[in-house]
Amino acid sequence: MGQSIVVHGLIKKRAEIAGIHRVAVKAVESIKDDLVAIDRALHLCGYLEDPKVIAPRGKYKQMFGRNELKLAILDTLRKAPADDLTVADAIIEAKGWRQ
Repeated sequence: MGQSIVVHGLIKKRAEIAGIHRVAVKAVESIKDDLVAIDRALHLCGYLEDPKVIAPRGKYKQMFGRNELKLAILDTLRKAPADDLTVADAIIEAKGWRQ
């Protein structure tokens, strides 16, 4: 009797994940090589600090969609003239950020 369908499926899934892992490891090595090259370039340009202390940048969290902020401001100003705090309060209310 051959392998059960469960064992066969697990073997197939493991092979798939191992392939993904191999690609990810190569990508990590490439990124590390890029960092080393940039560190050398910084050194050649006269940067004296340790480049490893430079904080990594995170992803930018987009708080508004395309033109959403502009339209919210214009909607607030259409109702009545308003100062900065009034406009900010209206936007905070519209986004549901008030706790």
